[in-house]
Amino acid sequence: MSTDNHRLVTDDGSDDVWRQLAKRREVLEMCVEEDVPFADRAERLLERLEEEGY
Repeated sequence: MSTDNHRLVTDDGSDDVWRQLAKRREVLEMCVEEDVPFADRAERLLERLEEEGY
């Protein structure tokens, strides 16, 4: 995995970071529910996923 102009490029050639993040939505939701230190960021990412249509 590498970055190219602030875009995530994965080994499988997929560069859609929002699609990759959507696959891990449950983890983000658990972070918010458990109120872990990352919870604020996870909540913002979930909101952004909605905006992006995922």
